[in-house]
Amino acid sequence: MSGLLNSSTNTQIQILENKVENIENKLVISDQSMLNNITELESRILSNYSKSDNNLMMNTTTLDDRVYRNISSIKNDLLTAQLTADSNLLFNTTVLDWRIFNNVSEFKNTIQNLTLHLNNVSDILQIQTELIEQQQNTINNLTQNINIGLSNNF
Repeated sequence: MSGLLNSSTNTQIQILENKVENIENKLVISDQSMLNNITELESRILSNYSKSDNNLMMNTTTLDDRVYRNISSIKNDLLTAQLTADSNLLFNTTVLDWRIFNNVSEFKNTIQNLTLHLNNVSDILQIQTELIEQQQNTINNLTQNINIGLSNNF
């Protein structure tokens, strides 16, 4: 019986050894598969990182271009607005200068006209004063003549 027991034990040991070897083979295959998966995952991560880097660089470049174009556009708008404001200011200043010149010219003309008018009035008053003096002299002469005539008659 001990021979059968040994044979049965040997068979069971052999089966167990086969199972352990099977498990070891599966572990090696599993380890290799896990290693392959890790390698593939690393490769994908690197590829995605590289793509992300490229996309980020492209987006940054595109963003830089957009910012530059926007800044250039804003600069151009500001320059145009400044030129327009300068032009409007120059035009308004010129119009204002012209109006002031016209107003001063009109004022000078008005003063000249008033001066001429006052001179005319002064001349007229001088003439009237001379006429009044002549009339006063005439009245004085007539009064004297009347007094002389009256004294001669009495």
